Amino acid sequence: MTTEQYIALIDSGLDRLSQPDLILSAASETHLMQMSRIFDTGEKATGKIGSYATTPMYAGAKQFSKPAAFQPSGKPAQKVNTKKSKPPAGTGFFKNGKQRRSMYLQNGYRQLRSVQGLESSFVNLSYTADLRNDLTQHLVNTAGTFTSGVTSAMNVQKLGALKEKYGNDLFELSTAEREFFMTAVKQLLNSVIKRQ
Repeated sequence: MTTEQYIALIDSGLDRLSQPDLILSAASETHLMQMSRIFDTGEKATGKIGSYATTPMYAGAKQFSKPAAFQPSGKPAQKVNTKKSKPPAGTGFFKNGKQRRSMYLQNGYRQLRSVQGLESSFVNLSYTADLRNDLTQHLVNTAGTFTSGVTSAMNVQKLGALKEKYGNDLFELSTAEREFFMTAVKQLLNSVIKRQ
């Protein structure tokens, strides 16, 4: 085989690789790695996403993704209540006997997640799993470039807010993911050339 024939063979292989369906598998695997990194290990492209706020707060029942975890309560009582006719402060009732409509969380949003059995030791961006499912299922091909996409208007807003809070590199590919993708594409190129 002459040099010109070899170059033509490589060019032909590159032309075939430029077709999106040929690199879809490499893009899909890389995309799944990216989603796992973000949602399972709480890391953006450059390191940990962050930590959850621990500022004390009140949360209403609608703020819970798992309604059974909601237990109306107030701040813990500072003094022991000796009056037996009224509920003690900190319980699900006010001193006047009326039911509370919120839950006091001494450790803030981190506690809101932990009382529901959700990851709270690091930020993993998953509360209802809606954003993760939307991102995972929508790998968008735009002019031969694959990007994560969402279909829900609410998730578009979430993405904007999360990028603003945690940085624009939140949804970028990590170095390891880029290397994985390039290796997969090189292997695909080799297999295309060998078939010529």
